Amino acid sequence: MKNILVLVAVFSSFSLVLKAQEVSYSNWEDLPNRLYDSIVETQKSAHFISIEQLKNNSVSAENETAIEYPKLPKANKKQLTPQKLVKNIRPTSLMICKLKRGFGIHKDFVIIGASAAVLSEDGLCVSNYHVFESIIDQGQSIMPQDSLFFAADSKGKVYPITKVLNYSKYADLATFKIDTRGEKLTPVALGNDLEVGSTVHTMTHPNQRAYYYTKGIVARNSSFVNNPWENRCDITADYAKGSSGGPIFDDFGNLVAIVSSTNSIYAGNSNNPEWQMVIKIAVPVSSVKKLIRG
Repeated sequence: MKNILVLVAVFSSFSLVLKAQEVSYSNWEDLPNRLYDSIVETQKSAHFISIEQLKNNSVSAENETAIEYPKLPKANKKQLTPQKLVKNIRPTSLMICKLKRGFGIHKDFVIIGASAAVLSEDGLCVSNYHVFESIIDQGQSIMPQDSLFFAADSKGKVYPITKVLNYSKYADLATFKIDTRGEKLTPVALGNDLEVGSTVHTMTHPNQRAYYYTKGIVARNSSFVNNPWENRCDITADYAKGSSGGPIFDDFGNLVAIVSSTNSIYAGNSNNPEWQMVIKIAVPVSSVKKLIRG
């Protein structure tokens, strides 16, 4: 009997070791090249509008005027392990990309410039105002090198961005629509603003490092000149450039904030500054809800 128990214990341990080795790896470094190939291939069957046309389509986008969108998912109530959470939230985070003209002897190329959250199955999304500023601000010109503005998911599928719907410059938010070409996307449910000390999770694309997961807490909630659109929450989950517009989640996988900016703190004098920390500044989900009525 004792020998049988020992064998069972050894077999169980062996099974756990085998299970722990079931880890997936992806070639993220080659993703921009794969996205370029996907754009070239998809353009044969889908209509990608130019950045200039996207700008024209977005003329009607209004500042701080809510849109009606009754098809938003209900908030999740089941707490998830980080591993399960990552699996659930990855499809709800999109990359915002540009196809850049190479000119001359140089080949066109793709850059992953920002992040976004999927809000509905049929392609309603949200990101930062500053990500779409050159599209929204009709006084700004388009850079000659910019060709297409499009969204992409973790599987490399590409989607045309068709229109910016509304925005808030103070909240640094913009909602937009993508052409899903009949596919149903995986949307994130809208949660609630969180108190200081609450756990948060991010899934963003810092400096073209696609689908980078970080975890932290809400460090501070703040407001400026009593303007609710300027409410912000500082978090300790890490992110950097390329994360703009990225979704921030609670332990249930609900959207609780949107990445906005960072603020680096230095000590010493201007001739010899010493870097000390970076404040991560986000927009609470209550501001998103003011732009969208479910």
